[in-house]
Amino acid sequence: MKGKLIFEEIQSFRYTWSWWLVIISTVGIAFPLSVMFLYGIYQQEVTGVPFGDKPAPSYLLFLFFLLNSAIFGGIYYFVDRMKLTVHLDEGSITYKFFPIMKSFKKVEKRNLKSTEVKKYRPIAEYGGRGYRMNLSGRKKAYNITGTMGLEIQYLNGNKLMLGTQKPIELTKALNRLNQAWERRDG
Repeated sequence: MKGKLIFEEIQSFRYTWSWWLVIISTVGIAFPLSVMFLYGIYQQEVTGVPFGDKPAPSYLLFLFFLLNSAIFGGIYYFVDRMKLTVHLDEGSITYKFFPIMKSFKKVEKRNLKSTEVKKYRPIAEYGGRGYRMNLSGRKKAYNITGTMGLEIQYLNGNKLMLGTQKPIELTKALNRLNQAWERRDG
């Protein structure tokens, strides 16, 4: 950072429809599968009755149980930890989309054509939420929820959209940042 922090926003998927979808799929798919695998192990090892018409060995059922738990647990953990952080200070715009990005990326003023807080269509324009990039790699988006974002256009034609839930505050901070850049350059 080059100056005093004038805007900060941290968004996560927690309690959004994406987060609830992960919870429902975990409870609706992963949990019943885990119970089935554990029941199969119990039936074969404790009661001595084969589980199914062509029973798999108990160690294989246990392996499926572990694999199922790891996959759904990993998906839940990944989505639960995702965070989009956007900072504006009196000298720069920085952002991070954890855990995909471990450190902040800085938007350099010398590479900018324009910045604008605007309404956009995440699914139609970018193909959804999270980290998105078009096939050419020239248009990227980091978004969690909502339809407002900071569109950054670079001199080389690339575009970056950073989703926001605070469009009014972000617009004010962006105006302040642009004034600071003009004072510095002028």
